[in-house]
Amino acid sequence: MNELTPYQKVKQFHKKFNLFIGDGKKLPKKEFDLGIRLIMEEFLELNEQIIYDHSKGLPSDNVEFIDAIIDLIFVLYGMLVRLGVDGDYLFDVIWEANMNKEGGVMREDGKLLKPKNWTPPQEKIREYLIKKGVLL
Repeated sequence: MNELTPYQKVKQFHKKFNLFIGDGKKLPKKEFDLGIRLIMEEFLELNEQIIYDHSKGLPSDNVEFIDAIIDLIFVLYGMLVRLGVDGDYLFDVIWEANMNKEGGVMREDGKLLKPKNWTPPQEKIREYLIKKGVLL
């Protein structure tokens, strides 16, 4: 494996196959529609794999399930490439916000809820977009 991040690998894939790479200024409707269509296709593929095998304690076909998850991540990063934004930086913004959920209540199903003084990431995302002059 190499030292590229997942986002950089998807961007490299776009370059290698002459796929659209956005500059952040304008996203053609055709590219927007393609990105959304790919996300929906991969989500539906993942949805088809959501069959839990209680005897194994795993999805019934773990290989297909994991493949579908990674395919979905790939096309999600691809949409960020199409938008022309830095997926690594933005991932870190979201990661940082999520890591600051200390004091949040754990919901019965295991979801960690936001604490009262939690700061959502949207303002940092907006600041990044303004600084880069992209898609506002």
